[in-house]
Amino acid sequence: WIRGDVSSGGGNSGNGGGQGSGNGSQAASETVTMNTSEVSGEVEYKPKGSDTWQTLAPGTVLQEGDTIATGFESEGRFRIGQSEFSIGQLSEVRVDEYFREPDLEKTILYLRIGSIRVREKHTPAIRSDFSVQTPTANSSPRGTEFIVSVAEDGSTTTYVVDGTVAFE
Repeated sequence: WIRGDVSSGGGNSGNGGGQGSGNGSQAASETVTMNTSEVSGEVEYKPKGSDTWQTLAPGTVLQEGDTIATGFESEGRFRIGQSEFSIGQLSEVRVDEYFREPDLEKTILYLRIGSIRVREKHTPAIRSDFSVQTPTANSSPRGTEFIVSVAEDGSTTTYVVDGTVAFE
């Protein structure tokens, strides 16, 4: 396991900022459910405000602020609104923000270490604002599929499988 405290130290300027950035909009938004669709190997999560890691099982509903960690040869797959993502082995991801308004679906994940693969489906009626933030970068798809990987030294690599990704 490679687990740390993603709530303190380091990170880009967007780290944690996502939680407060949508507060004005959230009054008129509905919370979107993030469902765990598949788990293989050792996958755990820590609810926001807790110090206790719990086993993550298919069907588990995650909330803003929850952190997910995977062990060696382990993976978790998730669905949120019109997007799907999987977290690779030896990874740690925090759910910073997600909500839905009539014409917008917003998701911000913070990848501290490891890898995440995102497949964002484009729907003309709903604009998707999905981003993966890391200690050194921010990747946002534009109706596409991509992989973000963070090494132990914090360096970030983004691989575009299909479509376009804004990388900052």
